[in-house]
Amino acid sequence: CAARQGRLIMPLSSWHAAARAAFTGALEAGHPRAVTTQAMARLDDAPTYIIAIGKAAAAMAQAVRDTGCTAPGIVVTHDEGFAEIDNMRCFASAHPVPDARGLAASEAVIRAANELGADDHLLLLISGGGSALLPAPTDGVTLEDKMALNAALLASGLDIHAMNAVRRLFSRLKGGRLARLAVPARITQFLLSDVPGDRLESIASGPAVCDPVPLEQVLVMIADHALDRLDVVARMVARIAEGTADLPLREGDPALRLVDTHLLASNDLCRTAATTSLAAHFADAARLDLPDLAGDAATLARSLARSLAHHVSDTSSPDRMLFGVTGGETTVKLDKMSGKGGRAQ
Repeated sequence: CAARQGRLIMPLSSWHAAARAAFTGALEAGHPRAVTTQAMARLDDAPTYIIAIGKAAAAMAQAVRDTGCTAPGIVVTHDEGFAEIDNMRCFASAHPVPDARGLAASEAVIRAANELGADDHLLLLISGGGSALLPAPTDGVTLEDKMALNAALLASGLDIHAMNAVRRLFSRLKGGRLARLAVPARITQFLLSDVPGDRLESIASGPAVCDPVPLEQVLVMIADHALDRLDVVARMVARIAEGTADLPLREGDPALRLVDTHLLASNDLCRTAATTSLAAHFADAARLDLPDLAGDAATLARSLARSLAHHVSDTSSPDRMLFGVTGGETTVKLDKMSGKGGRAQ
C-alpha cells in the first residue's frame, strides 16, 4: 500500500492489519495440510502406498493420515519440517545442498517403487525442495559429485528451471524416472508448486513428469555457465555424446500414461488470496500492476522500487489508496562472495 505526498491516508495500524490479513490469507490458501485434505476428498481410489517428498512432505502426509488413509509409505523432508507419521518411514535430509541422509532416503524410495505391482495405487505428495532432498545420483556419479554440482548451480545465478534441467541429467528419480520405477502401478500425484509459472518438471525436478527442455538447450546452458569445469559434468557430457547416458523421460513415454497429476497450490493462488483480502479492506483503492519477482535479486529490488515510485507519483487523484501484490522468486549469483547462492522466494 502507498501513502501520498509524505502523509498517511489512514492510520498505520489499519495498514498493518490489512497487510497481516492479506499475508495470512495467502498462507491459508496454499497451506499444505488444507489443500491436501481437500484433494483427498476428491480422490476416488484409496492409495496402497504413499511417497511424500519435499519441504511440505510431512504436512501433506499427515493430512492424508487425517482423512483416515492408513497406507504405508515414505516421507522425505528437511530438518525443519521433519515429523514422525504413523506407518511411514520418515527421513530428514539436507537442503539446499544434499547429504548422505538424502542418499539413504533415495535408496529407500527406489526400493519401494520397484516393489509396486499392477494392483498398487501410488500416491505421490510432491513439494518444493525435493531436488536436493532426494539426490539419487545416476550410475557413475557419487554423492560428492552431486554436492559439488548443486553448489555450482546455486552459485551460477541460473533460475530454478535451468538448474533443475541440469539436475535431471544426473538422477535416477528426477525427470519422470520415479514413475518409470513404479511401473506397472498407477500413480496419483499431488503437487505444491514453488516455481514461477508452475512448470511441473521443475517442482522437485519432476519425478513423475516428462522433461520438456531440449537436451541441446541444456548442453548450451552447461557450456555458457562453465559447469563442465566440474569433472562430473564433463563426464556426463561425454556420455551423452556417446549415447550411453540414461536421459530423462520425454513426452509420450509409456510410464507417464499411468500418472494422474493434480496441482494443489501455487504462488499465483496465494497472490490471488492476498489481492482479494486487500481489495476487501480497500474497496476504493487502485490496484497496482507490479512485475513478477524473477531475475537477479539486486537488479529486481531497484526495478521494483522504481515501479512503486512511478505508481505513487503518477496519478490524478493524490488521496487515492494504492495497493499491489507480487510474488515469485529472485536469484542470487555469488561470484566471489561467500554463501550458498540460489533462489530467494
